Amino acid sequence: MASKHSAEDLVVYYEGHSYRSHRVLLALETKHVVYRKQEVDVANLENLSPEYMKLNPSGDTPTLVHGVEVVVGDEQILHYIDDTFQESPQLYLDESTQGGRKTKYLLKLSDKLDLDILMRGVPLNKELARVESDDLSAGFKKDRTTLFRETLPEKCEQLKKENPDLTEEYEKKKEWGLNYPVDVDSDELDAALKMTDDVIAKLEDELTIRKIEEPPEKEWWLIGMRLTISDIYWASNLYLLEQLGLAKRYWGGNKRPHVAAYLNKIKQHSSFKEEPQSDFDKFVSKVKSKWPWVVPVGAAVGAVLLFIVI
Repeated sequence: MASKHSAEDLVVYYEGHSYRSHRVLLALETKHVVYRKQEVDVANLENLSPEYMKLNPSGDTPTLVHGVEVVVGDEQILHYIDDTFQESPQLYLDESTQGGRKTKYLLKLSDKLDLDILMRGVPLNKELARVESDDLSAGFKKDRTTLFRETLPEKCEQLKKENPDLTEEYEKKKEWGLNYPVDVDSDELDAALKMTDDVIAKLEDELTIRKIEEPPEKEWWLIGMRLTISDIYWASNLYLLEQLGLAKRYWGGNKRPHVAAYLNKIKQHSSFKEEPQSDFDKFVSKVKSKWPWVVPVGAAVGAVLLFIVI
């Protein structure tokens, strides 16, 4: 598909600590796309602004605007990016090829992770998750329940009166807030934690095979010798699990050395920018040092936000 617009008129609205936003930003970096970033401060309910609700009526992140095109949802945006900017290597591989079939398997494996349950449940049930407070990222220590169940509905009511053309959108978002879970059932969280263990074990198996397949002097990734959509998904998955303090549980202490090495390869040290950065801006800086085909793009820097998806 040919691009209807230049990349310069592409804007991504993102939340700085959302794994769904991470995937989109990494894809744009990898595809050599020049873009602008606009951080949406969910902690201050910027996602409820009339301007943003007109772009994304659900008030979720991420959102991509490319000229007159508006695309919402990480999966839809990832496909749009890959289809629109075909000058650089494709992220999604042909499903009729061996690499395409492996991609399908790795993405299905990723889908087995219940990241939303983990994000809500781990900070509230650290003992069950076997997580130390010091290992938990600061963004997860904030009270989201009051924000979403009390502050958000009140804000929606106010904005609904001020913007009657968005009445339906604000009513739906208000209802979402009122129904936001106070807690996560311990059995549900336990099941998600056990499933994560099984999934990470399978990822370790895949990485073990990859290490055997490729010469030690070569830099390899999950499929072949370049970054694909599988790496984008798994980079964001592992980064989130680490921020939740689950790294020790799933790959620490040499439990799964290939998973640990894979994440460390992604996060190989590089000099951070001097200006203040969110954790994910630092993460992208590290990624660039290990993925040399990724070129610098326009950047916007914001404060550390809640690591949530709404």
